[in-house]
Amino acid sequence: MKLGLFTLLLALPSYFLAQDNKEASVGNTFSSGTPKVTKFDNKARKFNDWAISFGGGTAILHHSDLTSLNSDGKHFGWNAYVGLEKQISDKFALILQYQKGKTTQTGRIPYTTRHGLGIATTEYDQLNLLGDVNFSNLFRRTDNKSPFRWAIHGYAGIGLQGYTYHRTDDHPNQYANKDFTQKFGIDSFFYQGGLGLKYNLSRRIDIETRVMYIITGEIGR
Repeated sequence: MKLGLFTLLLALPSYFLAQDNKEASVGNTFSSGTPKVTKFDNKARKFNDWAISFGGGTAILHHSDLTSLNSDGKHFGWNAYVGLEKQISDKFALILQYQKGKTTQTGRIPYTTRHGLGIATTEYDQLNLLGDVNFSNLFRRTDNKSPFRWAIHGYAGIGLQGYTYHRTDDHPNQYANKDFTQKFGIDSFFYQGGLGLKYNLSRRIDIETRVMYIITGEIGR
């Protein structure tokens, strides 16, 4: 069968940017009369192009046989990640990201008393490649010289995951309890997307609130 799992992640990452910008005062006959000209080299970039990010938050299993939020209770898991980001331009970046987390979910089989309350935990490791679009830069006027602190980012990507699933029942029988381990592979392929609101603290540090949605579809038994 094909199993679809929807996971909602809330993260509060911090970005430590790796490079600074410097201007060089270089006068020449092609400077159009301006007293200050920036050389066209790596130091002329108007943005930091490498970043290391890390963050954490809560993880919720939203759509499966057992869920994190239902009438039996509210079970908020945890999620943490670290990523390496390459800024391609001021509007687009690529992020290689590893994340790890754990969810707790519960559920009951309708219209039967044979089983009791099912309780499950899922521990996962994920590796994914994300595209990062800075929507604020995308629609920002080039003649806008005001301080630029806030930015809205959109994320989308794909990845692989491995996880361990453990389920028990408060009215156990020989097939109500289940343990399963999924190794990294094509069967654990998933999609990820979301939005983030980022605030620039300084030239080297940003903070962000991010909401991510993960869709996994795998072939199981």
